[in-house]
Amino acid sequence: ESVDNAVGAFWGSNWQAAARGDHDANLRTALQVINNGWGNKKTVYLRYAHEFNGDWYQWKVTPADNEYFKQASIRFYNLVQTELVAKGRDAKVAWAPNSGEHNGINTELNWPGDQYIDVIAVDYYDWDVLNTQAKWDANFMKRSEERRVGKECRS
Repeated sequence: ESVDNAVGAFWGSNWQAAARGDHDANLRTALQVINNGWGNKKTVYLRYAHEFNGDWYQWKVTPADNEYFKQASIRFYNLVQTELVAKGRDAKVAWAPNSGEHNGINTELNWPGDQYIDVIAVDYYDWDVLNTQAKWDANFMKRSEERRVGKECRS
């Protein structure tokens, strides 16, 4: 059994503080709770600051936050390694933007690096636009190709 867990990021703070490590104690506590409640789970996927490129959470990322977000994401990845993976848990860190561009940012500028992300988990709301399997499949393949080409161009 695998589980997806949206960890969130912070309330009443900012990305600069997260990049400094001001939230590490809270995140460590959350990861310890996950570890203690692991049960018979095979894998736990952890979505840190899910939908960070939207404007509906306090942890939204603005253009001024790009580098801080990446640094905070790296801190989170390292905490997961220490608090879960090093204890034998199969924990995967997911980079979880919402589909599209919502904050006037290029979401890909918030990529912390391949070595800090295990899974890409885009939140995609089709709102009846992709209301058949064929439409969904075509859109998925188009987005996958766009990401592949973009990644090759950055390499």
